[in-house]
Amino acid sequence: MRFPFHKMHGCGNDFLILDYLGGEAPKFYPSEVAYLCDRHYGLGADGLVVLKESSTAHAGWYFYNSDGSPAAMCGNAARCAIRYLIDKHYPEEIPVSLETEVGIIKGRRIDMGNEVEITLFPTAIRSFEYDQKLVTAGENSFDIYSLNT
Repeated sequence: MRFPFHKMHGCGNDFLILDYLGGEAPKFYPSEVAYLCDRHYGLGADGLVVLKESSTAHAGWYFYNSDGSPAAMCGNAARCAIRYLIDKHYPEEIPVSLETEVGIIKGRRIDMGNEVEITLFPTAIRSFEYDQKLVTAGENSFDIYSLNT
């Protein structure tokens, strides 16, 4: 498979960006994403951003972690995607919006420089359940808490 790509980084994470605005955005198999993101055999990245058309924002996306698993949101990847959209498609738009699985993110360039800030949406705090266990090792006891995220 051949396709043009861009590579961007934000706060120490780097991402492959595939631009399918104006076309049909493919979904990738986890093994394909893992291969592309592999730093020895692929292009190397912490994640893959596939930009696609959106009816509610300037663009939508599919986001994948480097192991190929899909994710609803990644803040650094969203900043890179917004920066890409500003640079390539919407230089005059303020703010630029990105539709994610968890809501619409808006972003803008700061002082016409290289930095981008995004505005996230309020989150709802839900109740959660956790397990607590007492583990003893020698003369020491430890409370261990686990939470399914």
